[in-house]
Amino acid sequence: MQSLLNTPDLNTPDRNTPDRNTPDLNTPALYTRASLRGCLSYQDLQDIQRALASPSTQGEERRCIQRLLHSVRSGHIRLVG
Repeated sequence: MQSLLNTPDLNTPDRNTPDRNTPDLNTPALYTRASLRGCLSYQDLQDIQRALASPSTQGEERRCIQRLLHSVRSGHIRLVG
């Protein structure tokens, strides 16, 4: 019975595994690439949405992402597959 109490819960994330909800977004590079090419992929858009939902995205990075999304909405940057 003791061995069952010491087994790790498979639904609880391990401290050593990265959180899947934490975005790994290089905002300056993404912003520069979108500005130069004039387009973003749908995967980039999903990464941006995850970054905005993350409480760790703050300050200038959040404003940069918001400017990027505004450019998409206004048609200056288009979404490509």
